[in-house]
Amino acid sequence: MDPISLSGFSFGAISLTFQLFSGCIKAYNLLSDAEGMPSQFHYLRVRLKIEQHRLLNWADIANLTEQNETSCATLRLNEAFVQEVLAEQEAVLNCFWKIGDSYQSLVGDSYNGFFYGTAERSEFRDRYPRSLLEIKALSCVEKIRRYPVRIRWAMFDRERLETSLARLGVLNDAMKGMLDSQQQFTLQQAQTRMSIEVLQLNNKIDHLLQIFHAGAMQHSIAQNSESQREREVLGTLARFKALKIEIDSNISAGSIEAGPLAAESCTIFRSSPTTYMTTEIERSGGLYEGNPVWIEWKYYDPNLKSGHPDPLIQTRISKLSALLSSAQKPALFHTPACIGYFNDAPLNRFGLVFHHPIGLKSAYAPTSLFDLVLDDEKPSLSARVRLAHTLATAVQHLHSTDWLHKSIRSQNVIFFTKPGRVDLSTPFLCGFGLARPVHNTEMTERPDTTPLYNLYRHPLVHSDVATEGIGGFQKAFDIYSLGIVFLETALWMPLHRVLGIEDENVQAYLRPGLTKKVQAMLLRENRFLDMVRAAAGDIFGDVVKLCLEGFEEGKTECSERFYDEVVTRLERVLI
Repeated sequence: MDPISLSGFSFGAISLTFQLFSGCIKAYNLLSDAEGMPSQFHYLRVRLKIEQHRLLNWADIANLTEQNETSCATLRLNEAFVQEVLAEQEAVLNCFWKIGDSYQSLVGDSYNGFFYGTAERSEFRDRYPRSLLEIKALSCVEKIRRYPVRIRWAMFDRERLETSLARLGVLNDAMKGMLDSQQQFTLQQAQTRMSIEVLQLNNKIDHLLQIFHAGAMQHSIAQNSESQREREVLGTLARFKALKIEIDSNISAGSIEAGPLAAESCTIFRSSPTTYMTTEIERSGGLYEGNPVWIEWKYYDPNLKSGHPDPLIQTRISKLSALLSSAQKPALFHTPACIGYFNDAPLNRFGLVFHHPIGLKSAYAPTSLFDLVLDDEKPSLSARVRLAHTLATAVQHLHSTDWLHKSIRSQNVIFFTKPGRVDLSTPFLCGFGLARPVHNTEMTERPDTTPLYNLYRHPLVHSDVATEGIGGFQKAFDIYSLGIVFLETALWMPLHRVLGIEDENVQAYLRPGLTKKVQAMLLRENRFLDMVRAAAGDIFGDVVKLCLEGFEEGKTECSERFYDEVVTRLERVLI
């Protein structure tokens, strides 16, 4: 049944552009909700929702409303072109249920009401964000046209649908191309925000894999490199989140790619604590099967009777090793490639073994950001801002898969750089020993009580069981720690020196009573943030303040606000 205009209804007050747009949004919903699609092709429905949200985001940026007068100047100048593109989109979508077409097969009769949000709403729609603009468009179109309540496939044709989807992608690219550069940048941000929401709303493995396959499909037929990359990023993150759920839930033993290594296969080079402010060795160089590697240590308290590590700790090390070694791990995480792990039983520690990064000066041992900021040689401001943005983006993507780092500090940001020559372009986040899934209910190990490391922890997570009373570790705690790293990066000075504590007095002065007060001290005394603004500008200072103050822990809200107020603002900093 073709959409039929209601006779006698006056819609002259609604612009033709908005009418066409509303028809497209309605048609997207009908087609994505169509019954009878074989389950192996449900990823095509995801692709439909992606294109629908691209159109919705475009309309929002262009300020498309019922009246032309309120639309942006670019849209008004290109009104005829926009209407032509929207009309073609609607024709592509509506062709699947034209009278006489082999696909036409309706359930129910014409429906003249607004059914969005009623019992007929599919579970599928709940996996994608809904905007006020979408609701307004659906309300508008229900007043001017009749649509079937729902449709179903009489004969499914994958190739025809893929061809139509490819055309819809090209048409949305054309809509984006008519925007000015600033609007296109804003549109790209809106797409990223949509991806964050989609990842938070999808928590089933099969749903996440549908998102991945939709992204892979885009790779094969989309021509616009930027829009293609957006969908590839979403697909890559969705696939990794699905893998993480598998590993966390012990669904598939085959997901564990990096199992335990034989301790004798690793040659450990002699090493010493990173600085005289700590007592334990965090990282060592070594050889694995004759190849240079570096090893990150995770210490444990052995069972008093057996002398072995707690099985829960070993299981979590195994899962962590699997995630860090997976070929599906996004490069966007900026994490090193793990080979596996082994138990160095005589010293009560597990060693996570990592490759040296390919293409970098891998002959050099890893150097931490903490070691670099101890040096007086300060890199350029542009290099420091780029570093902060890279780290913020890495944490944003990590959190989008519901994975928490739990130990962000400058000691766990490393570089492979020539001694005496600072190169901040390729940082790696390490120190994932205490990381765990955000929804995992297992009791966490006790945080490292090294006084220096407590400086980077949110005051609510200092004690042995601090997180139990607040529902577990939160993304906001990672963001707080990242804010401390930003502060150090801006001032090119370790936090203890910023607080006026001499290096040799760190162990004596940094007691829990003091480290828990660091957040209040940094926010209460204006001089600290004033120093950041003087060194790196007002925007950077505002970002540090936001991170230290904290974010609401709503599942989606925290991630969206972090992207909007931290990642995007750092990206906009002009040096």
